[in-house]
Amino acid sequence: MKCHDADSEKGDRNFEPFLAQPGKAEHHELLKEILDQLNLGEMPPRKKNVAQPSVADRREMVAALADYLAAVESSKVPTATVMRRLTRYEYNYTLRDLLGVDTIAADATRLFPADATSHGFPNFGPVQAFSDVQLQHYMKAARTYLGRALVLGKKQPEVRRWTFNPKDLIHEKKNVGTVRYRVISPDGKHLDIGHGKPAENGPTYPKKFASQGVPVDGVYRIRVKAAAVGRKHPYAPELIPADLTQPLQMGLWHVPGPTYLAKRTTEGRV
Repeated sequence: MKCHDADSEKGDRNFEPFLAQPGKAEHHELLKEILDQLNLGEMPPRKKNVAQPSVADRREMVAALADYLAAVESSKVPTATVMRRLTRYEYNYTLRDLLGVDTIAADATRLFPADATSHGFPNFGPVQAFSDVQLQHYMKAARTYLGRALVLGKKQPEVRRWTFNPKDLIHEKKNVGTVRYRVISPDGKHLDIGHGKPAENGPTYPKKFASQGVPVDGVYRIRVKAAAVGRKHPYAPELIPADLTQPLQMGLWHVPGPTYLAKRTTEGRV
């Protein structure tokens, strides 16, 4: 073997180990390199005194190498298909379709362990695990969604309405800093929230109501009256470093208890 034997190793390539052990997996990468160079027409190099194979010979060699490598890859395929499970998102969407429940605003699978991925895909059976912890999460999520979808032995609850005024949304007892971000307007009809950030540090909510929450699970319509005002001011931009190009943005927190509504929390924001 010229050029690519143990003595020459041109291009840092030595093909003699493949001849000695053709079945070794790491040597198949050498065959792939040879196949690539033959397809590109780069090898043998077009130099003086270097014989070139005919087109027919090159095609025959390429076909033989391709068939051999395809057979090697086929031999790696397991004889039995690995059963895979539903990923978190597949499971969530399946229960949504079966039960007709809202799985976005109240996602019962958000605490599931992260799904392992292979080449960016989370639904590849050989890398999926299914531990007892995961099974318990799956069962708990199913019970949660079933509890929302089924009403057994209970009367339909009465329709209730809650209205919150600006004073209900203020629960700071005193101003502990030089700036207050929540101030009731002089006429008492509005709550001014002056932050100018794309995402507020924490939610603005009726604290007294949040200590109990809604009495039963169900579908609730939330209406908010809000407006982006006071964007133009006479002060220097560096005094109020707010990005005024951002539109008015609002967020909704869906949490199991008021402790999740602390400052700078993002858990439960949808």
